[in-house]
Amino acid sequence: MIIKISRKLRLRHWLMTVTSMILALSILAACGGPSTEDLQAVDYAPLVREDWQNSTPEAQGLDPMSVARMYYRANQLDTIYGLLVVKDGYLVAEDYFNTGS
Repeated sequence: MIIKISRKLRLRHWLMTVTSMILALSILAACGGPSTEDLQAVDYAPLVREDWQNSTPEAQGLDPMSVARMYYRANQLDTIYGLLVVKDGYLVAEDYFNTGS
């Protein structure tokens, strides 16, 4: 009797795990990410300033599409007002959101 309950519990656990994984994957697929065109349209070029040397993501060893994706997602948040990327003392990206400056 104990063996039958154990098998049933393992089967139920396995089915719940598989169902959870399918649900998670379907949610991730439905969310999707921005298209390449959307990412290429993101302007995160830093402002010219006297207090920072400007650079580009490529020159600092960063993937420009990853930087664009970060700014694309930041633009969708209500709780962020500014985002700057600084690498090795260079201002690589800068943008402001939700009336931030």
